[in-house]
Amino acid sequence: MSKRATLGLLLLLPLFLAGCFFLLPTFPEVLYEEDFDGSPLWYQGEDDSRTWWVEQSKYHLLIKVRDITFVSRNTQIGPLTDFQLDMDTYQLSGPDNNGYGVTFRHVDTDNLYRFSLSGDGWVRFDKKVNGSYNVIRPWERTDLIHQGNATNHITVVADGSEFTFYINGQEVYDAAVLDTQFSSGNAGVFGVMLESPGQTHIAFDNLVIQALE
Repeated sequence: MSKRATLGLLLLLPLFLAGCFFLLPTFPEVLYEEDFDGSPLWYQGEDDSRTWWVEQSKYHLLIKVRDITFVSRNTQIGPLTDFQLDMDTYQLSGPDNNGYGVTFRHVDTDNLYRFSLSGDGWVRFDKKVNGSYNVIRPWERTDLIHQGNATNHITVVADGSEFTFYINGQEVYDAAVLDTQFSSGNAGVFGVMLESPGQTHIAFDNLVIQALE
């Protein structure tokens, strides 16, 4: 090969490498990730009505009374504005007439969004404003939930005033749900038992929150 040809190849090499760099895939920024492997950032404690604890890399909630919603949030998350939240939920025992899921744009104890599913196959989206719950989408039956003592994967996409929800990878509603009440906040988990007697045991794991692309 001539010196001129070699020089030409050397001059083209940086352009080729630069092109390869720009072809590399990009991934959304991970804003928060939690596998509950001994994390000290989530509340743990017990009283007559409920117990929160971490065991075997899961965050557990045992509910002992009905019709009271128990919420735990991590104030180190965010505040978040636009994001995709993914989490695995587990119903381990108790009546299927329940509600559990995630809170987001969680401003304080009295102001938050809440996405719920139930062990008997229902889903709901509401918000708590100044201490009172307001329904955005009422309880609706869906075939997307693995009912009873089972695992379900929740995805929440918050993009401005538009919210899209997925259960086990399938979109819940026909279109994005609109609401403008809260623009940012923390994230958390919750559970409520809607039937007695008995106790409801729920667990949470693999929480990942990513920035939107």
